[in-house]
Amino acid sequence: HFPIPKPDPIAVVKQKMEEEGLKNKDLTEWIGSKSYVSSLLSGKKPLTLKIAKVLHQKLGIPAEVFLAWDRLE
Repeated sequence: HFPIPKPDPIAVVKQKMEEEGLKNKDLTEWIGSKSYVSSLLSGKKPLTLKIAKVLHQKLGIPAEVFLAWDRLE
């Protein structure tokens, strides 16, 4: 048996955005300015529980993806 690595939530968000044809600007109405979204997706800003909840609700990403991540603030 081999352990399955936990997915990086930011990578999952980017994948979901690509699948849905969304751009960074499309997330601004949910989580903040375009520069904030860019900083979040590049790893410069932390993924907060509040933002994880919004992304879970709006993009349908399972909450477990966010909750199992070590860098959630």
